[in-house]
Amino acid sequence: MAEYKPQVWRVNVREQTLEREPVPDSWKRLGGRGLLARILLDEVDAKCDPLGPGNKLVFAPGLLVGHMLSSTDRISVGAKSPLTGGVKESNAGGRTGLHMTHMGIHALIIEDQPKENGSWILHLSLNGTVWERADDLIGLGVYETAPRLLQKYGDKVAVALIGPGGEMQMKAAGIQNLDKDRVPSRIAARGGLLIANNRNGSSQFLEWLEPARELSRVAPSFILAREHAWAAITTTVVWIAVLAVAAALLRRMRSLSGGGAAAATVLTGAAVLTIGAALATIAEQEAGVESLRDVDPEMLARHAPRLAPVELARAEHVVRENLRVLRTVEALESGNVDAIGRLFAESHASLRDRFEVSSPELDAMVDIAAATPGVVAARMTGAGFGGCTVNLVRPDAVEAFRATIEREYPERTGREPRLFVVTAADGAGVMAPDGVDG
Repeated sequence: MAEYKPQVWRVNVREQTLEREPVPDSWKRLGGRGLLARILLDEVDAKCDPLGPGNKLVFAPGLLVGHMLSSTDRISVGAKSPLTGGVKESNAGGRTGLHMTHMGIHALIIEDQPKENGSWILHLSLNGTVWERADDLIGLGVYETAPRLLQKYGDKVAVALIGPGGEMQMKAAGIQNLDKDRVPSRIAARGGLLIANNRNGSSQFLEWLEPARELSRVAPSFILAREHAWAAITTTVVWIAVLAVAAALLRRMRSLSGGGAAAATVLTGAAVLTIGAALATIAEQEAGVESLRDVDPEMLARHAPRLAPVELARAEHVVRENLRVLRTVEALESGNVDAIGRLFAESHASLRDRFEVSSPELDAMVDIAAATPGVVAARMTGAGFGGCTVNLVRPDAVEAFRATIEREYPERTGREPRLFVVTAADGAGVMAPDGVDG
């Protein structure tokens, strides 16, 4: 078991070498974004060229990776950003962090730049590294690339990969990671992280991780999941944000901790622990249950007598919200406007009543929107306790909707809203050069 002792893995892409090092004392109690920031401060010159050899790309799993708690198997990815020139940390879910931890990787540091152009696959295992050309993957989207890699390397690997956005050196490029169902839907988004190790944008790296056996890695990418989910219905998305922290959040914080800023962490941590307790109780008697994604309403009902009321409420929200997501995708693709509105309303009610992360201010936003002609759907979004709602509004009703919100919301809450009007898009993809048809 000595080989599973946590180590820092350092890959030099110019020399195509791997060095495994003991974890420095100052890094041992850090994980995720804290570890990432420490490594960049220790090893990267703040004045370096983000696209030069002095920059480093860091993968850092969180300290709680591997525990049966919601949202703990996450990984932070970062470097000096080609987009902003500052430190870029992007946090993502999926299998990458879990598999790295199983392999004993406390941090993975990618250094320098390739000697030659082209696409590369880097295969890391406890036995060392294997580099392979990957020119056949150029131009493929992540949803086409991932099955090819799984077919070649087996379904036990976790893949972090890029698509056409990264290949085109988009400075907002991100890194797609496989989820539990082996779909590359978990993105360490924005910031151009993978071009950070690529001076001219033509070299790529693929990266996989297999529990206690193999790891590999991929180059830059930015592809949105469910690219065509919005194609069947023409709407405008309107975000409503409250500038001030919602009064409800302050009330909840004071009741929990006497008004300290740590109360927000208390609220989030309590929800995570409650979900984790429900999951652990169910998993005791249900083989194959690793997350609440493995639990359906019927299974949850069987175990309801064994759960505390708050555990049941939180778990029921997650289980039914997972189903609502799938049904919403179906409704969007079929253009079923009534179903979309109903699913959004059910989601908001569950966030309010079962998960208890809404607030009177958010509820007011949703109530006003739902009663406004031309609004297809409305619900809160984000972590809750104040913040934003997302509203699907028919294009010809946007200005009337804006006027209604700006008039009625201050009357009900005493707060001024801000509205952001955006439209849905298919995401990044390959475009024909100027002057070329198709």
